[in-house]
Amino acid sequence: MSLSEAKTCLEHHLTDHYVNTGWRPALKVIMDAKGDIDAALNAVNTLAAIASQQTGLKIWIPACPKILT
Repeated sequence: MSLSEAKTCLEHHLTDHYVNTGWRPALKVIMDAKGDIDAALNAVNTLAAIASQQTGLKIWIPACPKILT
């Protein structure tokens, strides 16, 4: 699979949630591995470990509305 095919598949699957800058490092290490499965797995595992620490989750709790009496 080529880089452009991989990007197209990701864009199709993730739709509006696909962000090129977020996926670029993962796609680069896979393409740079050039068939070396161990190198690709090591690189992906490293990226997965980093990503698991960067959830980007934000919890927003709205203020309690004023109760009219």
